[in-house]
Amino acid sequence: MQQLGQHSNAMTRGAPVLRWAPQRIREDKALVEYLVWSNPSNLLYVSPALGADAEVAAAALASPFYAEKDPERPACCVLSCFSDSVCENKEVVLAALARSGYELEFAGEALRADPYVVAWAGAPVGAEPCRELSKTFMRLLKYGVSVEHVDANWRALSQDKMMMILFGAYMEHIDQWPNLPLGRGEATKQSICAQLKQLLPSRCPLCLRVAPPVRDVLWQTREEWDGVF
Repeated sequence: MQQLGQHSNAMTRGAPVLRWAPQRIREDKALVEYLVWSNPSNLLYVSPALGADAEVAAAALASPFYAEKDPERPACCVLSCFSDSVCENKEVVLAALARSGYELEFAGEALRADPYVVAWAGAPVGAEPCRELSKTFMRLLKYGVSVEHVDANWRALSQDKMMMILFGAYMEHIDQWPNLPLGRGEATKQSICAQLKQLLPSRCPLCLRVAPPVRDVLWQTREEWDGVF
């Protein structure tokens, strides 16, 4: 997991995948904003309505990859050599897209209309290690850092290797969370949560610093975690 930060710092522009996406994907404002942020060349393929949207333009102009060229297209896309059944296999297609976003052109029609598949196809190059981010880390992003949240999840938090890498010594307090003394312990808990909340943005990988609707597409947290509290 230590490679996560290294990959985050080494990301480059994603492929202009909207050229192969169906109309309903090109009309999905949150997803389009993410894709033009990942590669401003996607602006060439957005719906007419979003092509006139100032917020979409702002997302493209805010891209950290604005001045970079499109990634090089491979001489041969793997999926172009296989049957429809292979190109409709989501696991195979995601593995191919991890190598090159240009593989989306040859993915099955249903997968080219899948926001999750398109989001990862157009993600910045180098984002792949972030696909399997830990559930405990995603819960912190979704629900925030609070004493109530840690009370309900302290065991999972204390056992999460990624959390230890990202937050270091602070996680030693989480490990002892239930044993903190009453009274003074409450103030300690509040202090720990405040420090974790302050650290969270700087520890957040680059491709996670996107709007929550797209975060829910990329990491599909909504159904799993809604109603936890």
